[in-house]
Amino acid sequence: MKSIFFTLLAIFSAIAVQSQTIKITVTENGTPMSYHNITVSQNGSEIGYGETDSRGVARINVDNLYGSAIDVAGKYQNGGTKKEWSIKGKLKLDGNNSVHIKLEDMKPKSSDLRLGGISEDLRIGGNGGNSEDSQSGSAKSISKSEFQKSMKEINNLMSSFDKADKAKSLAKNYKLSSAQVKELVASLNSSFAQKDVAIMAYPNCTDQKNYKMVTDLFQSSIMRKDVENATINK
Repeated sequence: MKSIFFTLLAIFSAIAVQSQTIKITVTENGTPMSYHNITVSQNGSEIGYGETDSRGVARINVDNLYGSAIDVAGKYQNGGTKKEWSIKGKLKLDGNNSVHIKLEDMKPKSSDLRLGGISEDLRIGGNGGNSEDSQSGSAKSISKSEFQKSMKEINNLMSSFDKADKAKSLAKNYKLSSAQVKELVASLNSSFAQKDVAIMAYPNCTDQKNYKMVTDLFQSSIMRKDVENATINK
């Protein structure tokens, strides 16, 4: 019995590949799906997270990769613009641990949307669903205790997607000081989500003259310039 157990253990150990990097490229009708949050799963378990760059490419480190079959889900949100999709049972990594997802080839019939196909929000804009909607409605005031309660909820969330969603909702719907926006932005793992929140929070900021404390958070000079041009230099 022990020999069988150790034989199986050796087989599974041989199959498992440790600390691998996989490359996910996402396009739709030739347009890169940039700044999409990507989740990679195998056998129903999430094994890695990442975000596509301006070319629609995400490089994701995974601890354990069993075989080449993977499931991938994507999510993009910028203000009121949303795009979500998921693909199950159809993707296989090549010899370089890469896969190119062409969303136009993966779209199912409307009756198949619950069968691991792609579901899309009807409010998707142009440019691969990355257009920015202006904020609507009036922002509400928030007390220090309410803000700290919201920050605690964000910090307790495990998913980077959920963190970003909660932060964007806070930035869009409430009047925040520059110091509060800085704390909110700093709580996020993704630099692209940080950029979205920093830009989204600016119109409602109660002390815009101090907003440089927010833009100074960005170590990338290119991303910092993008945020400044959309906020304090606008």
